[in-house]
Amino acid sequence: MDNVSGAENCTELEKFFLKEMPVNILVAIRRSREDICVSDCSRKVDTTYAHAVKTRKKLEETHDLVCSREDGRKQVLELTDEGKRIADIFIELKQEFSGEVGEEELTLSVP
Repeated sequence: MDNVSGAENCTELEKFFLKEMPVNILVAIRRSREDICVSDCSRKVDTTYAHAVKTRKKLEETHDLVCSREDGRKQVLELTDEGKRIADIFIELKQEFSGEVGEEELTLSVP
């Protein structure tokens, strides 16, 4: 039978995002109300600093979803426009899966 699984047909970007950590890092950056650096991300998503750095590099260099800027000794992370768009999609999906109600839904339902 010539049944090829979906995972074998995925693009490199799809394979990358089938992993939980890149999604969680994008969402953590998007939800952050203040400057966020790699060490903050690693704590928020409960991973090692080294893993967060590796994921940040891939998000920045390979997929152009994150950019970083120097602030003293820290590298502050920001999402590109495309990174914001994708993070918003992931936030919406996470809310759907968990049954959370987003802020916009709360304000729309109030008379």
